[in-house]
Amino acid sequence: VRQISGSGEEFCTIEEFHNCLKLLQSVGNGESDLALPVNEDELENACIDLKDGVICLDLHIQKCFSPEMQQVYTNVATDAKQFVRDLCNNFTVQRGL
Repeated sequence: VRQISGSGEEFCTIEEFHNCLKLLQSVGNGESDLALPVNEDELENACIDLKDGVICLDLHIQKCFSPEMQQVYTNVATDAKQFVRDLCNNFTVQRGL
């Protein structure tokens, strides 16, 4: 897992939030569409960025959002986080590549 810069209030900036999102966007090579991996090497690299992005966002949300906004994030992100788990940890899904 990559080191997340900043700590405490220094971490609760829009720049740090965007840094977390950039990890997720790197899977699409900076494009607006998600580019799914087509082989094991691409999958491994994509999963590193996806998992790091999810962890980064989770930490940011936990430290910086109100309890109400944390619940909104949880409701919105649940399916996306499940997709990452399925793609990166489910050998059945991986064998389909």
